[in-house]
Amino acid sequence: MKKTVLFLCLLTCQLCFGQSKQLDSLKLELTRATSDTMRVLIYEKLMSAVPVTNNYNKEVIEFGWQGFNLAKRIRYKKGIVVCGNQLGYALAHQEYYRAIPVIIETKRVAELSNDKKGLAFALYCLGYAYSKFDSEKGLFYYFQAKNLIKKEGLSEDLSPDINIGLNYINKKGKLDSALFYVNKSYQHAQISKTFSYRPIQHLRHLGRVYYIMGKLDIAMNYFRQAIASTVYQEEPGFCDRYMALIFRDKNQLDSARIYAQKSLKAMKIAKTNFQLTETFTLLCELYKKENPAKSLQYLLLAGCVFICRLLVC
Repeated sequence: MKKTVLFLCLLTCQLCFGQSKQLDSLKLELTRATSDTMRVLIYEKLMSAVPVTNNYNKEVIEFGWQGFNLAKRIRYKKGIVVCGNQLGYALAHQEYYRAIPVIIETKRVAELSNDKKGLAFALYCLGYAYSKFDSEKGLFYYFQAKNLIKKEGLSEDLSPDINIGLNYINKKGKLDSALFYVNKSYQHAQISKTFSYRPIQHLRHLGRVYYIMGKLDIAMNYFRQAIASTVYQEEPGFCDRYMALIFRDKNQLDSARIYAQKSLKAMKIAKTNFQLTETFTLLCELYKKENPAKSLQYLLLAGCVFICRLLVC
């Protein structure tokens, strides 16, 4: 128990303070920059170079503010748009109330400078920020981005189809729409060489939609495909956890425990604490009748992860 708690604390610290060689190289480049315009562009690169932990990183936002404010000071419109969009997107993960004014300002500059690509991304970011608390307004901006992409003939790689689909997942009676847009994004990913959201990343979302629909066997098939892939693994343990949920719903508790343990192991190997609390909570539930003492242990670990996140991040 003590070793596991220590592991969780060390893991959380590693996630919050780890840096890459690329990041150090760009920081050095920043000190050698000969113009403010160049510094703005380096700040934009720094935001992309910071290792992402739980889709949110304070250093990304710090670089974003520096780049965004410097670009505004020197009236560098391109810099305002590229830094503003990335800053707004980073803020939107947890601080959407701070993200929205930044993105609105970025959107205005993109419109004034006739930057269609920047405008499409600003609309996308507004959709993402608003979807955190107002799904209807989130969808409004997502569809604005989608319409602009179609009107201006911009790359479909900018399309927010996957986000539209995910936004529909939690809307009552909209699972068919969720499935339609996730599938649409999946089809595009299979033919595009530049789309950042790879086909393998869609499998877990398709599995999730079918799981919520109650189509457990179809969901299981998608999760198995995602697990079998050695090309790309996003959010380690995510699919194993859903497999555990499926087996729990089928009342096959031995298999459910096996997959829940596999989910936990995958997260430890990858040194990620994404959905670690949820996995410990699930294990607590699965061992509740068979082994109450073990169930309590997992419950305490779930609480420990929560406290570690508060203390470190």
